[in-house]
Amino acid sequence: MSRLWILSVVTLSFLGAGHAGAQGCLPNCSLTASEYLVREDCSGLNAGQNCFESLADLTGVWTSIQDTPTYPNVCSGCSTGWLWSDRAPSESDPVTVDIGPGDFETMVCPENTSGALFGHVHFKGSGIEVTRVGVAAGALERNGINMRGCEGIHVSDLTAIGHTTGVLWTGKGDGVWDRVNMLAVNEGNKYISGWTDNCDEFGSSDLSYHVLHGVTSAAYLEDTFAASSPVGYSANCSKTWFDDGSIISRSDGGKPNAIGLKVHNHSSRSVEFIVAHSTIEVRIEEVSTVAGNATGLHALATGQSPLVMLKGTSIEVKAAVGESISASAVGIDGGNLADFRVKTMISVDASGTATEIVP
Repeated sequence: MSRLWILSVVTLSFLGAGHAGAQGCLPNCSLTASEYLVREDCSGLNAGQNCFESLADLTGVWTSIQDTPTYPNVCSGCSTGWLWSDRAPSESDPVTVDIGPGDFETMVCPENTSGALFGHVHFKGSGIEVTRVGVAAGALERNGINMRGCEGIHVSDLTAIGHTTGVLWTGKGDGVWDRVNMLAVNEGNKYISGWTDNCDEFGSSDLSYHVLHGVTSAAYLEDTFAASSPVGYSANCSKTWFDDGSIISRSDGGKPNAIGLKVHNHSSRSVEFIVAHSTIEVRIEEVSTVAGNATGLHALATGQSPLVMLKGTSIEVKAAVGESISASAVGIDGGNLADFRVKTMISVDASGTATEIVP
């Protein structure tokens, strides 16, 4: 049984009823405190503890159907959130948000169209088994975490789950991620990924920078949609160090396509992804006889070729026996393997044959 299946079942079995919002310390929260609490129930805590019962009240709401709305921010129904509009953390005045056990709405860091990037916050959960973001009124939201050009972000010890992405990062900025589960569980979308980063919608070539340690980024597709491709991790506009973690993609639907790590080029900047001491797992099971593809690492080389390095990392790709699946450890579009400087990688194909790839 794959780790992704275990994570999906455990996560979904604990989905709660969500939160009504507008509770806790509002409107009298401290504008100078260095720590704020998010709890399912703030009763019994004194006002000085600055407790919120709604993550949406604290960080805002981003409900646009499109992930890249037109500039400036025209997202219908969106709000900036008290943390950014009132408290306004800075590099010299950072904030910690302590999130207790329970299910909470999408964690948002919105774009700031009028000044410096929002950010400088440590979002600290109570453990990946007990703190989940991306759940409202008992149902999954589009994204578990939605960051739109933010800096000095640190997220630790929680699960981010959505029906499209676990974590969506758009634009520049930087983040540190420790012991975070990033899960996408399909509920009717054709494209899902545990993590996706994109350049911003204004044509900027600025990359974002991320360090991930002890992270699981996973996508699980169960429904039968044409051209469906669950992607464990999709890097499109970033420089990333991924260490001691897992990237997982699993498709149990009728359209057999799955990608573990997807790294795409940028027209003018070199996207970089370095994986160390980690695993990349791809599974396609219970599929029809429709031809499909299972790929551990998919790299797109047109334009500015990305840099991909894997050190002490395994790629395992498996498809259901007897199905018309093309299984490969590495797939290259528009270039060759040497362009990507893939080092010290061990691939295991569907037959169990292990091969060391040293370009």
